[in-house]
Amino acid sequence: MTADLERPAKRSRTSSPTSISGIESDEDFTESISSVKSEEAEETPVNADTVPKVLTKDQQQEKIFKNLRLRRIVKENHGREINQVSFHLNAKNYTAPFGVDLNKTFDKRGAVERDDGDSSNILASVGDTQANIYDNEHCGDHLDIMSHFLLSEDRNGKATASQELFTCCWLHRDDDALLAVAGQDSHIHILSVACSKEIRKLEGHTGGITDLQVSPRDDQHLLSASKDGTVRLWHVDSEKCLCVYNVKASVLCFSPTGSSFLTGGYNGDIREWAIPDMTNSSEPQYIDQGTLKISGKKMHAGCIGKEPPYLSAPRHVAKPTP
Repeated sequence: MTADLERPAKRSRTSSPTSISGIESDEDFTESISSVKSEEAEETPVNADTVPKVLTKDQQQEKIFKNLRLRRIVKENHGREINQVSFHLNAKNYTAPFGVDLNKTFDKRGAVERDDGDSSNILASVGDTQANIYDNEHCGDHLDIMSHFLLSEDRNGKATASQELFTCCWLHRDDDALLAVAGQDSHIHILSVACSKEIRKLEGHTGGITDLQVSPRDDQHLLSASKDGTVRLWHVDSEKCLCVYNVKASVLCFSPTGSSFLTGGYNGDIREWAIPDMTNSSEPQYIDQGTLKISGKKMHAGCIGKEPPYLSAPRHVAKPTP
């Protein structure tokens, strides 16, 4: 018995938009794909929120500062640039260069509770011929000026440009806060916040002073860099110059131990200098070129840790005739 098998009729296939049947050439294929993409683009609406916006530089800066709130603004009456600002960070709140102690207590209003000897709320600024000292916390959302120092005026009652102040640093005392300021007049002025007056003046430089740094060991020793081509080490209370380094430096930095310091020169040199023992010295010691020089990123050093012999025995030069 045989059965007649009928083949199923061919179903008519509906051409799909993505079908490539009937495409005879590459050009037809390209046109077909293009038409499909255009149809999909028309069917899928573009959500403007999902498209990343390209911000301009000004818009980026505006976005960064959008959530910030300006709390304080001060306009000093000299109307010129501020050369330096510095907080009086004392031992309780700041133990630099070895670390920062952030263990603080706050009162109900959110202000930092301080003892009688804590004066780390004080801020100093130097610009033009003025040094201003502000209280940063006890006066709400504004700075209250505590003390104002102006260099001596000329015969016409105006401070000259040759007396502009460039730098400042704080000196800690148990019963006072001292601010050392210096600039174009080549003198270091030691100001007392408690007495609101100048109590000492360190003289010796013959050019403008660009930087001041206090020793991390104590607040009696002070370094100054001058345009006269020297760096001087001072004992503040005795107003005595202990050591003169013959180097053209614009900036200074003590090492954490206070046994040496770095100078940054006008020609890009960084040099390390040892501080000699001056306990029995009655006259300033004069020291020539540095013991360590860093040129760019290449460092030339003898050893790390133990001081090499040439650091502990600096070479002396003849004292220049005045």
